[in-house]
Amino acid sequence: MDDLSQNSSESTEGNSPFSGLAKAIKQDGSFPASSFGNGAFSNAILEHSKIPEPDYPYLIDASPTDYLLKPDWNQLIIIGNGFDLECGLHSTYRDFFASRRKILLCETTPGKRSEQSWGKCLKEAGISAWELILQDKYESYWYDIERAIKDWVAWDYTRIGFPSKNTAIVLQYIKSGAKSDQADPDRLVGAKVARYVEDTHPAAEIRGWEAEDVYDFLLEELHALEHEFASYLKGEIARSSDYKQNAIRLMWNLLNDEFPKDSDKYEIEESVLSFNYTRPFGSQLGRAPRTNILSNVHGSIEKDNIVFGIDGSDCMGLNKVIEFTKTYRLMALGSPDFSRVVHGDGKSPMSHSTDLIKFYGHSLADSDYSYFQAIFDRVGLYSGNTRLVFYYRPHKLRDGSMRSEKDVRESTMKSAIKLLTAYGRTMENVDHGKNLIHKLLLEGRLSVKLLPDDEVVPIG
Repeated sequence: MDDLSQNSSESTEGNSPFSGLAKAIKQDGSFPASSFGNGAFSNAILEHSKIPEPDYPYLIDASPTDYLLKPDWNQLIIIGNGFDLECGLHSTYRDFFASRRKILLCETTPGKRSEQSWGKCLKEAGISAWELILQDKYESYWYDIERAIKDWVAWDYTRIGFPSKNTAIVLQYIKSGAKSDQADPDRLVGAKVARYVEDTHPAAEIRGWEAEDVYDFLLEELHALEHEFASYLKGEIARSSDYKQNAIRLMWNLLNDEFPKDSDKYEIEESVLSFNYTRPFGSQLGRAPRTNILSNVHGSIEKDNIVFGIDGSDCMGLNKVIEFTKTYRLMALGSPDFSRVVHGDGKSPMSHSTDLIKFYGHSLADSDYSYFQAIFDRVGLYSGNTRLVFYYRPHKLRDGSMRSEKDVRESTMKSAIKLLTAYGRTMENVDHGKNLIHKLLLEGRLSVKLLPDDEVVPIG
């Protein structure tokens, strides 16, 4: 999950390397665009078509275009945690952790505070071992949490079959009962996890544990953390009287901006790829005759299948660690068919790749680059016609102050350029990779713009 539109407060004033690029963008947020055609092909068909008199009375008022195949027009909306945050949902790990901090500090009923039952006390309260590990990370963004999980299971994992440093520490304490080194944070956390294991497992069971058993335990605890976070989100949604209404309004703004004025000439399909665990608009995002598809990349609380996972780009060959990767977890759950929401190059004159991809509220962090690479590859970003629009809005910071439009705009530009630069490095043609951003700008296929807040009719 992503906190882009709510958390970053770094100032970008002054002689930023992106200030020149910002000046080149029009006030409406778009870059100088080239023409993509005037519909001459469709007009020619209409002009020379001989439409017979309809056989049935209810077809008398049908438009001539109803007798012809219409070209597709597809847009994809990509949203992250910033979307939910703007809608008033307390969906950050910081919010989740704050709701459980008293329990984590073991401020429970006196009868359960004995030193001997410390681990059981936490277990019964729904606190997993991962919350002990991530205790000092509750101010972090979601992608930092995922990185912390990766550091813990794969840190210093230099040889196949050799346990991570942290796993080795836990195993050492379980086997030897050695006391923690207060000066070493990793060993201190490792000692806490070992104590948690000892308090929640029979001694005879853990006496013969090896590194693989510690990994299995950590994976089980990750499932427990996912369950607790899903329960937390469900509770927050139930307590929020206007979250769903706000989400519908915000999504409608995203869907309608840059929507074709002559939409009756197209077969419209609109898709949402959400990196959140929520589904506030259900499955119907718009009105007929639009086709709407919603896909939650990492599962949803509605289906009780949310996934916390690490980027597996550099550890897919590592035994046990692979089980913590998003790729492995999604395969185990039955990954959704993303071809339904992202259209590749068309196989007929009437169908083609996704016309417009819009981003909002996503940090564009490198932990999700593999998803974006797959999307850009599928639409043939370099040689195709797909346009990218990165939206932003000013928002409140944690101290209550308002972040300026200029600051948010430049931060969004930096994230977009970083993403596209990274994607360019993956292209087989090195020159094309280096030239990608410049080409998109010249062709009017790259925009960074303020998301309008239009008065809209709620989605029904």
